[in-house]
Amino acid sequence: MADEELTDGAHHAATSDGRVEVLERSLRRWSLALALLAVLLPGALYGLFHRQARRLDALADHGQLAEATVTARREGSTFYTYVVEGTRHTWSVRDGEAPYAVGETLAITYLPELPSFSRPGSNRSVAAAEAAANRSFAGKMVVGLFWFFAANVLVHQVRLRRLRATGRTEVDDPRGHRTRLILTGVLLVAPMLALVFGWHATDARDRSETSWPVVLGAVVALGVLGGTLFYVLRHGVAHASRRAARVLTWALPLVMAVAVVRALAWIVGR
Repeated sequence: MADEELTDGAHHAATSDGRVEVLERSLRRWSLALALLAVLLPGALYGLFHRQARRLDALADHGQLAEATVTARREGSTFYTYVVEGTRHTWSVRDGEAPYAVGETLAITYLPELPSFSRPGSNRSVAAAEAAANRSFAGKMVVGLFWFFAANVLVHQVRLRRLRATGRTEVDDPRGHRTRLILTGVLLVAPMLALVFGWHATDARDRSETSWPVVLGAVVALGVLGGTLFYVLRHGVAHASRRAARVLTWALPLVMAVAVVRALAWIVGR
């Protein structure tokens, strides 16, 4: 019996060591991949947005006028065609930028060095405003993407250091899972919620509306999300699925009831 217990213990230790080794390799690979994405993806998108902004600047500076004909309107876009030096070009914009019927003509401004690039209208200052908006959005997007990937690298590195220090995976180490949950919440979830509710608060202010519903919504959302995650994950990954099933038994009917009430309110209010 003692020999069997020793054999089982050795087998369990070997299995645990194998899981730790596999997880360590996985965390190293993911950390490297996320670090590369944190640099390459924002950089590539930044370059694309600024190339577009440079073209718009050129269009605002020395764009040429031409006459185009609307060829189609579908999926929220207006398609038009025009001829420059005997070559036919086709472009498309949102319906709101070219509210013309098929067959109608409109003035467009095209880029002489790249005739296939154009914008509807003869006011070149519109292109300059679009270029400025592109640069502003590009800056925000680059910062957001870099932060997302960099934060994930940090979370993976914390997990890797804890794994090496304890020799235990999160299945056997509930505190490790809670640490990852806290880091993810602080570095990723909280900033995203702040952006969402900040946008709503700014929109309410611009409309001269009170911002207390936004604050109340933020508090309720954080309370529900934080409370649910704490309940489900406070005893670690091993018990998470069972506790999540308990939450679904009352959360799903509640969500359905809220959806029905909203639908009825919409019908009555019509």
